[in-house]
Amino acid sequence: MDLVKSHLLLAVREEVEALREQIRELSERRAALERENRLLRALATPQQLAPRAIPERGPGKFLGGPGEGAATGDAPWSFWGKID
Repeated sequence: MDLVKSHLLLAVREEVEALREQIRELSERRAALERENRLLRALATPQQLAPRAIPERGPGKFLGGPGEGAATGDAPWSFWGKID
C-alpha cells in the first residue's frame, strides 16, 4: 500500500511541476503579447483603430461571456467579418 501511495504522490508532484512550468510559460507569453499590443496600439492611427474598436478587457475577463455572442450564436471575432 505504501508503494502505491508513494508512486501516486510522485506522479502528482511531477504533474504539478509540469503544470507550474506551463503556467509560467503562458504568463510570459501573455505579458509579451500585451506589450506588443500596447506598442501596436500606440503606433496605429485613430483611423486604423476605429473599424476594429473593441472594449478593453481587464484581467479575468474573456470572450464568450453572457451578452458577448454566447446567447446569440455570434462568434466573438465577428467584428472582423465572416470566416468562410
